[in-house]
Amino acid sequence: LLSHHFSAFVSAEYAAFATREAARRARLATTLGLDAPDTPQILADFERLKFFDLLSLYICLSAPGALPEHLPPWLPDRYTCDGTTYTLAWLEPGVLAMRPFGYTEPRQLQILHRALHVSRFEDARDFLDHAQRAPLTPWSVRIVPG
Repeated sequence: LLSHHFSAFVSAEYAAFATREAARRARLATTLGLDAPDTPQILADFERLKFFDLLSLYICLSAPGALPEHLPPWLPDRYTCDGTTYTLAWLEPGVLAMRPFGYTEPRQLQILHRALHVSRFEDARDFLDHAQRAPLTPWSVRIVPG
């Protein structure tokens, strides 16, 4: 699954990486006794992995108070998984609405994070220094029906 996931980020200039990963997935499939590296179950699980990865990025990058101009342009508020398109919206700090609701009851998440204020960093090292000095604090997020 992770090989599929990371390969999805690869652009044309990294074709050699994609080719090696495809061969590695084929070897893994053989080792695991699978008919192919892209069985319907693996592809369905891969879709779910992408969904939850994007959900976590949405939660962490678009939290209430995040300025729209600071959000990545690729971060949508709609995600499709298993043929259903889910829409996300913050109702208030710490409460995220999901429509349609994909769970049987509200979900409570505890996320450890380091809050960094938007500013200009001199370079990657400056950013990492700020990130490492920021305290690690818990953040509670509740996912509710929208």
